Amino acid sequence: MIKKWKVVIIISLLILMMPLATFSHDMPTVNNPPNKPSRPIGQTFGEVGIYYYYTSRATDPDGDRIHYLFDWGDGSSCGTILYESGENCTLPHCWNDYGFYEIKVMAIDEHCACSEWSEPLVVAMPREKLIWNLNILNKWFSSMFGSKIIIPLHNADQY
Repeated sequence: MIKKWKVVIIISLLILMMPLATFSHDMPTVNNPPNKPSRPIGQTFGEVGIYYYYTSRATDPDGDRIHYLFDWGDGSSCGTILYESGENCTLPHCWNDYGFYEIKVMAIDEHCACSEWSEPLVVAMPREKLIWNLNILNKWFSSMFGSKIIIPLHNADQY
């Protein structure tokens, strides 16, 4: 008789140690948007009809891959394939009209969270070569003397 009680007690203890049911529930993860992309880097003066290259980059706090959206300031924009977080993205663009344009960039992670727009880069496609040459002179003057030449443009709206 004693042997039967030992077996029953051991089996009862084993049954009590087994869970009756298991539950699994995935907690939703928070997806943070990418950080604001860097201000685009590239040519700030140019000629209409010529392609120029512009680079920006952003990081994602979650390490997600990133699409970039470049707004060229002329009514057109261009999206990209996925890049690794922190990887530089370089795209070409060609303007067809004279004027001043603001290029800005947005980063969109692989889960569709959007960053703020980057600070804009102003690009000039002037009618006159004089403006282009003055920009080169201004850069040289600034590097030599630490200040820029101020040139008033009376008919700036024509550029």
